[in-house]
Amino acid sequence: MKYLLSTLGFLSLSFFSYSQCPDGETSVDFVISTDNWGYEMYWELTLAEDNCGTGTIAFGGNSNVGCDNNNPVTGGYADNTVINEGPWCTATGESLVIHERDNYGDGGTQFYRGIDTVRMSENLVV
Repeated sequence: MKYLLSTLGFLSLSFFSYSQCPDGETSVDFVISTDNWGYEMYWELTLAEDNCGTGTIAFGGNSNVGCDNNNPVTGGYADNTVINEGPWCTATGESLVIHERDNYGDGGTQFYRGIDTVRMSENLVV
């Protein structure tokens, strides 16, 4: 009986210690696949009603590009690589959007959340 109780206690402790987000929130993460010019790309995750640069939940890539597509100098992601971003916690039911900025404008970077491809103009409901 002691063994059973201690095992159940350990399992319940493990369950709670590995919970990513508190109640009422959902974990958000995605994978980014860059093209031959990974340094050209910048992204921001915001609530759907916010513009790039407003209410930013997370961001990545070349911050020199930024929301207004300034010329990149250095930094950003490597070329032809896959990057895992997140997780972040956000209120369950929120509608989010990824604002993608590609300095050259060829838009070669792909964003994936689960099995869905997420584009700049598509909302992501968590």
